[in-house]
Amino acid sequence: MSSKETIYKKIEKFMGDYYKAYNQYGQDAETIDKMDQYWAPEFKAIAYFPVLEFPTMDLVTWKKFIVGSHMSVLERINLDELYVDTKEMAVTSKVNIDNIDRKTNELLLKVDSLALYNLKVDKKMNIKIISLKFFCADPVGLMELFGMIPTKTVK
Repeated sequence: MSSKETIYKKIEKFMGDYYKAYNQYGQDAETIDKMDQYWAPEFKAIAYFPVLEFPTMDLVTWKKFIVGSHMSVLERINLDELYVDTKEMAVTSKVNIDNIDRKTNELLLKVDSLALYNLKVDKKMNIKIISLKFFCADPVGLMELFGMIPTKTVK
C-alpha cells in the first residue's frame, strides 16, 4: 500500500469516527469537549443559510452554537458518500441528517447536506479538522426547526 493510499485510509477512518463521535458526544454540553480530538484549536465553521451574512464561527462559538441549538432536537448524521483529496487534505461528505425530537424520539426532519472539510496533521500526527463549510438541501426547513429564522433573508 502506497503512502497516498495509507493517508486516504486514515482520513476515511477519521471521518467515519468523527461522525460517530459527533452523533454521540457533539451536541451535549457535558460531552462536547470530547470533540476536541477532531477539531483543531483554530477551527472555523460556516453554515451557508439564506441570510445576508454567513457567520463564521471559531471553535468556542461553534461549540456554543451546536449545544445551544440542539437542546430539543438531536441530529443523527448518516454518511452517504465521502470524497477525499489527500494532496489538499480536503474532504467532501454527502450526508443525510435525521433531526429527532429529544423528548419523543420522533423524526422531525430528514435533510440531505454537503459538508466540506479542510484537515491538517498536528504535531502528534493526529488528523484534525481546521474548517467546515456546511450546505443544506433544505436550509429554511432546518432554520425553522431550530428557531433560527432571521429577520432579513437573501432573495
